[in-house]
Amino acid sequence: MIRVGLLLGLSVLSAFVPGVPGGMAVSMILASVAGYGSVRFHDAADTLAFAGHPEAGSTLRVARFCDDLAVALCVLALLYAVHPF
Repeated sequence: MIRVGLLLGLSVLSAFVPGVPGGMAVSMILASVAGYGSVRFHDAADTLAFAGHPEAGSTLRVARFCDDLAVALCVLALLYAVHPF
């Protein structure tokens, strides 16, 4: 959780640095929000699985989707950094 908050804070601050592409800052902010959701959904899935609820599988799928979304947004930010549009 601390790493997600730190990434979100640094991503927001990078929006105010001159020379940083706006698309990169926005995609990193969205990636950190998706990472935060992933952490929360993984925690909820673990709790549900421990309690034996059948919703644990669908919650874990949402958490994995958030993982993939965060990685895709980080790759998009890298593309903006390498070749600003």
